[in-house]
Amino acid sequence: MREGMATDSFDSCGIYIGATSGQIFYSRDDGENWEMLIDNLPPINSVEIGKA
Repeated sequence: MREGMATDSFDSCGIYIGATSGQIFYSRDDGENWEMLIDNLPPINSVEIGKA
């Protein structure tokens, strides 16, 4: 799961973590608070962030 986490390049760093349980969690405040982005996916082995 080395690729199960990704970050974005905004001022307040966004962190995204995929789990083998099929959930993706994210934080928009440098990891202070976490929320579930999506549930019920197949196992997540890699997470990538696209540029906006």
